[in-house]
Amino acid sequence: MEDTSPGSLQSYYDWQMSTLMLAYDLADPLPNGDDEAVEARRDEVARELAAMVQQIVPREFLDDPDRDFPPDVMMGITRATLERAATIAGIRVAR
Repeated sequence: MEDTSPGSLQSYYDWQMSTLMLAYDLADPLPNGDDEAVEARRDEVARELAAMVQQIVPREFLDDPDRDFPPDVMMGITRATLERAATIAGIRVAR
């Protein structure tokens, strides 16, 4: 089974954050050097990502951080992240 321990999930979370941040940069670029705006966007994306994951991950996994996510949950999170990024960037997703 895939390693979904908290340490291994950090790189996955970083990927999600980067993916959504880049999508927002495509849709609404921030001025170069505006660290305050970048930090505000990062905070907003982190909140959006947390809300998205909470909608996907079953309660028993949210309540037990030591429990591994099964592959179908990880795939659901990946799919939702990519779909959200496409929506933000204005890319049509074929179904």
